[in-house]
Amino acid sequence: MVLARQIESLESSLWKEGVQKVVKGLLVELCGVYSAVDTPVRKARVLIRCLEFGYKAAVGEGGSTRHPDDIGEEAEELLGRDVGIFFCFGV
Repeated sequence: MVLARQIESLESSLWKEGVQKVVKGLLVELCGVYSAVDTPVRKARVLIRCLEFGYKAAVGEGGSTRHPDDIGEEAEELLGRDVGIFFCFGV
């Protein structure tokens, strides 16, 4: 949760020097925190944030080390899993 909060607080300052590099590092760290097996929805949420960041990132900083299609496919696969009862209750 702390990493996610840090990313949220920095998103409005992406235009400042060095902030994109910090956010990119936090996103990489956050991707490593969530397991695709135990928390597929949270992992997918982080992957989608990576895509959003890649879209917003300046050309010089670079958004992601992975191709956006690969990130999107992984997120789609994670969300395609049977997450069962969680969606029924809007969690």
